[in-house]
Amino acid sequence: MIFLKSMLDVQYRVNFVQIHPPSADSQPPVSWRALLRQTLRSRFFIIYAVLIGLFGLVIKILTVKYGAGFITTAALYLQPFDVTLTISVIAFLFFRILYVCLIDRPARPLLALYREFRYRWFTPRRVVQGLAVMILIPVFFSFFTSAKNLMPLINPFSWDPAFAEWDRMIHFGKQPWEWLHPALGAALVTTVISFFYKTWFFSKYMVIFWQAFTLSRPQLRAQFFITMLLTWIVNGFVFALIFSSAGPCFYDYFYPDLENPYDALMQFLHETDKTSKVYDLFAMDYLLHAYDAKKTALFSGISAFPSMHVSVAFLNALLGWRTNRVLGVFFTIYLAIIMVGSVHLGWHYAIDGYFSIITTYLLWKATGRFFRKGEHKHG
Repeated sequence: MIFLKSMLDVQYRVNFVQIHPPSADSQPPVSWRALLRQTLRSRFFIIYAVLIGLFGLVIKILTVKYGAGFITTAALYLQPFDVTLTISVIAFLFFRILYVCLIDRPARPLLALYREFRYRWFTPRRVVQGLAVMILIPVFFSFFTSAKNLMPLINPFSWDPAFAEWDRMIHFGKQPWEWLHPALGAALVTTVISFFYKTWFFSKYMVIFWQAFTLSRPQLRAQFFITMLLTWIVNGFVFALIFSSAGPCFYDYFYPDLENPYDALMQFLHETDKTSKVYDLFAMDYLLHAYDAKKTALFSGISAFPSMHVSVAFLNALLGWRTNRVLGVFFTIYLAIIMVGSVHLGWHYAIDGYFSIITTYLLWKATGRFFRKGEHKHG
């Protein structure tokens, strides 16, 4: 409740005109067409759309050259996105109704709710700006999933032994999971970590929804979305392609002739799953099945370095601290859980997360500087 309230309170810095019906002598509202034209011509949206378009074009070209039997699609996530958006809107409406009725407790709740939604949340500007961004999100992630499935065809997995050795060297002669195991090697603890690790998809899309429809701090909003795209493109595709790796959980499958430093960890996870659910094991089987079938399916594609789980969680933490202290603390704790979980659950080498944090921070700073310079130039 505190977390959601903090996200929503950020957007409450609006004037009296926005939360009450306009008076008769107020300025006429801007038309939907004018708002759409203004949004599509904005500097941020042009950069946002061009990045997605260019990424899709590059993946299409690479698919033609390397991906025999693979198809690059922009529509893979359209239906899941529609469902997710609908559920999110319903959940938001439910939460706001409860909040207004139980916390605000106005004298005339129906009128208050009407004004709340009509003049605050469903204003033309918020709807147009939000949907303009959101409509391209499933397109981008469809391109990305296509790219992720294509990467092993361009550059087969080969970096895992090096990352395993580097992890051992920088962690004083032991694998990171071995350091974590005495504290986290209980079945219930592992199940809890696995559960929170699965919430990453939910947190990713909730933050995207929040920033898409916010009207406050447009420069921060632009910085978030462009950094988000760049982290997926630079970390999730460019570096992942160069340093092609599968991850500890797939070490035995892709390197059968090498000694597996993660054999004991995977045995522990499978034994734990017999008595206490480890949700990640199903996901690992799903990814391996899609890989063997050479099938571009929802959420498919194997790649370890760098960790996009850590990259996205760290980006959300950066955004949280720029928003307010509550969100900063919340997302920082969540980042720690994701980073520990990525190692304890066998998805990633620790170095995957370290590298992701560094590159995400550099992209965040560079994007922020770019938009600040643009604001000064056009101000």
